[in-house]
Amino acid sequence: MTTRKPITRKRRIKSCIYCYSHKLKCNRVTPCSTCVANGTAVDCKYWTAQPSVDQALSKKQVQIVNQNLHYNWQLPQDDAYSGKFFYPFFTPSMNDQVVNPKPKTKLISNVNFTRNSITEFDKSATATVDIGRIVSYVLEKRHTIEAKVENYFLNIHPIVPIVDQAKVNIRINDLFRNMEAQETINPLDMILLVSIIFCSIYGSVSSGVTNDLEELKQYYIFFRYLLDVTRFPFVPYIETLQSYVIVNFVLDPNMREAVGYSAMLVRMAQQLGLHQLTVTPETNTDYRIYLWHFILFLDGSSSVASGLRFSTPKDIFKLVSIPRSPAKQGVQSSSPLDFTICRFRMNYLFQQIMELTTKKSISRTENDYVEEKIGLLYRDVGKVEGRLKHAFPDRASYFSSSLYIFLHRLHLRFFALEALQVYVGDLNGKKDLPPSSPKPKDIFWVLDRDMPLRDEVVPLTLLLLLNTMERLVQHDCNGLDWYTRGSTVMQYLFVILRDLYQNPRKEYPLGSFVEPLYGSISFDIKEIITCHPLFFKYKLIDELMKVLEIRLAPLWNNNELYKFVLVNMVKEKVWAHNSAIINEGVDVNLKLNQCRLFLLGNSLQGNQGNSVEDYATNLESTFWGADAEKIMMDWLTDFS
Repeated sequence: MTTRKPITRKRRIKSCIYCYSHKLKCNRVTPCSTCVANGTAVDCKYWTAQPSVDQALSKKQVQIVNQNLHYNWQLPQDDAYSGKFFYPFFTPSMNDQVVNPKPKTKLISNVNFTRNSITEFDKSATATVDIGRIVSYVLEKRHTIEAKVENYFLNIHPIVPIVDQAKVNIRINDLFRNMEAQETINPLDMILLVSIIFCSIYGSVSSGVTNDLEELKQYYIFFRYLLDVTRFPFVPYIETLQSYVIVNFVLDPNMREAVGYSAMLVRMAQQLGLHQLTVTPETNTDYRIYLWHFILFLDGSSSVASGLRFSTPKDIFKLVSIPRSPAKQGVQSSSPLDFTICRFRMNYLFQQIMELTTKKSISRTENDYVEEKIGLLYRDVGKVEGRLKHAFPDRASYFSSSLYIFLHRLHLRFFALEALQVYVGDLNGKKDLPPSSPKPKDIFWVLDRDMPLRDEVVPLTLLLLLNTMERLVQHDCNGLDWYTRGSTVMQYLFVILRDLYQNPRKEYPLGSFVEPLYGSISFDIKEIITCHPLFFKYKLIDELMKVLEIRLAPLWNNNELYKFVLVNMVKEKVWAHNSAIINEGVDVNLKLNQCRLFLLGNSLQGNQGNSVEDYATNLESTFWGADAEKIMMDWLTDFS
């Protein structure tokens, strides 16, 4: 009589112990939906023992399996191309030394420095989910969902107005009705809702209202899963396009990563027919039109940030007219659409400026045309500022100062383009170029380098920093911190520090800010400049860096913090070099303290004791060198 062989299980048990023992369906997450429903979530555990088939493996095979389980993959850190000829302040001969630098010096955070938990968000995290898990998790409490959606339209939608609130509410009602009736759930409705909730939570975590990082990660996993379910990007749907745009813009408001996918979004929008929309008084507030132009804006801004031409042909920009101001048509809107429309206009002009970079020479006619367009944009922003103050008084200064910052950056890029043409002309004329710099020993080799600047560059950079100060000190704008954290102005601080080092007594009275700059100066900024034409520069650097420490440094990644610490070290060296002049301005400094923007900055600081020294320690001996040199070059092309 033969002995029966014992039955061995060749497949690993994937269900949790409870579901397997009770022969219930398990969705294989921790805790699974069945355990949650039965109130046994804390006991939801999975089998840890290897299936018996593994026991038959040889020792050699087991070693190979274990090695694979513990193997750590690491991708090579290759640098991507970054434009190196758009520096408004350094000659291209210096720029050729480094392309797209990344710091290798390790930033050691001080124990006194508490970073916002948003810096721990990892969008590469994965987990096993299914549509049932998503529906039960997302639609669990209706009042919670409605509160998060309301928060989205208060703090995210004003910056990315590409979905219709009324239509979103209809979709939410449909989802709850289908769930209660146990009818089929539309995944397109679900992905739009999940995206809105994710962005809402992200904004709340960034502003410190909540600290629920795990919930944020969960919604991002849902978002990625639903992208697969809806076959993105192979099958275009308006909902997936909206969802992808808002999520990725909230994660990357400087759009440095968007250059990899922005052209794809333009094509998807064309597949959906957005390029055929017609702007009429009746369709002027159609959010599909805003979606189309916002996708073009993504493509443009990501291209500028990378120093590249727009990937979208210029003819595409002419297909759909930019919407007109609703306020000018007597239409009330719950969002500052004028703010968005003005950004679209800037994007169109940026397209023309970046197009000129492909030419070996620029005619005087082309140059004058762009300068005229820039002047008209200053006029337009001034009109928008007036309408914002009337319709959105609480946040008008935030939006208008943001627009001026964007416009000043565009203006500086145009100056950089002119500088490039001069440099190319020098090369063609075989003009003697300055010898390459010796290997730097400290920061002063850069500060000492003599480089001609157009007269408007320093006043324009000062206005950019003053508007940044005005933007950061506004009350009732904490919910916009997710967007404000893109204010990485270290390169502009460096430009003014270099000017203070080379021209420590040079004054910049109001008369230095010629048109169109003069007409753009707000009352609060004029108060600072007229207080003292020299010492306001020193005070501005001091106060702006303090506000940056409080508002934004906890939100920055290590690369941005590295640059912040670096620019502070540059400041300390310049301050030491100009100590005698700074001491002369003690009385003026007391007067500057009473300027409104500086008072608002002081109220933000309150009793918080943050300082640059709280962010990193023990870096002085290793900070100066190749990394510092590369970062200083990067400041001048790191436009957002």
